[in-house]
Amino acid sequence: MRVVVRFILPVKELTRSKRRLLVEDRVGLVVAMIQDTVAAIRAADAGPVTVVSPDPKVRDLAEAMGVDFLGHGGQLNEAIRDAQRAGMTAAVLPDLPALTAAALLEVLALAPGFVPDAAGTGTTMAIDTDLQPVFGPGSAAAFTAGGLPALPAGPGVRCDVDTAQDLARAVGLGVGPHTSAHLARRGPARATRTGPRMR
Repeated sequence: MRVVVRFILPVKELTRSKRRLLVEDRVGLVVAMIQDTVAAIRAADAGPVTVVSPDPKVRDLAEAMGVDFLGHGGQLNEAIRDAQRAGMTAAVLPDLPALTAAALLEVLALAPGFVPDAAGTGTTMAIDTDLQPVFGPGSAAAFTAGGLPALPAGPGVRCDVDTAQDLARAVGLGVGPHTSAHLARRGPARATRTGPRMR
């Protein structure tokens, strides 16, 4: 049976995104990671996707990807709350280039709950029918305090990218085609996703 979840991806203004990610063409990499995150969600075929952002360039990107867009100038958690509708909501951070459809479906089957990041202190996604988003520093503890359980997930679901070290970890897991192509343009070939076992 097809899972029906409304996915919400909050995206900052592109020029303000990932300032700790000290790489060439940071904005281009951010766009590539958004594209791969959305592609994995759409491949799971579990429900509609809405990108929420104040950036008109992100609106154009959402249109090109064939997903919904909501213009919103508020903070991340406020944007997620305002984008929610009735039913199950999955708020997903848009910097998961190693995410796969199979790994996402495994997490959805265990929902409601949240997925801690690789460090165990942050959160890469949260899923609930009445989601109370508390993304930000210490969000894993905040979601737990709010009664949402932590969900087991593969490393690709937990690997958000904020630093060059995070990016290297994601590449080791196998990133999606947009991130792979972006990195290939920047220099020597890097590891890419090679099969369905990559999570």
